Amino acid sequence: MAARRTVLRLSRGIAAVLLAVMLLFTGAFAFSDSFRSAALNLFIEYFGDRIDFNFRHSEGTGMQIQVGWVPEGLELTEKIEESTNTVYIYIGKAGQNLTLAFYQTEGSSFSFDSEDADEVTDISINGRQALLIVKGNTVQIIQVTPDKSMLIYVTAENVGKSDVIKFAESVTY
Repeated sequence: MAARRTVLRLSRGIAAVLLAVMLLFTGAFAFSDSFRSAALNLFIEYFGDRIDFNFRHSEGTGMQIQVGWVPEGLELTEKIEESTNTVYIYIGKAGQNLTLAFYQTEGSSFSFDSEDADEVTDISINGRQALLIVKGNTVQIIQVTPDKSMLIYVTAENVGKSDVIKFAESVTY
């Protein structure tokens, strides 16, 4: 009987500690951008030839997407809206192309080519962490938005890195 009471007291104490840790984690994730960025790094795996983003359970929400600036010479040629993603495709007459894609992350995995990349860098886009990959004449920006359960992917060919970053910074959602 005494052993049973001790086990019950111990299990209540453990449950209380776990609840406190869970509440602290949730609060830190909700209110701290730096903590949220560090937690998101747990979802990212770096390999020699690619970078994988793995997501488990999340709920996607609809977004109102607006592009504020497009590099000179590029025109929106296609907009694709599906239940789990939205894609904007811009084409230029001088062989440039730029794609902006929003993907819901629920139960998804994404891989991005980084093999023999000229540059793989963490950058900030509108105060949020993003990953920049430059490989030859291709520039990629990958950004996770935990508050919207979305992955934002910008990829461009034959467009300057600074223009791709400026484009990504002009996108609001």
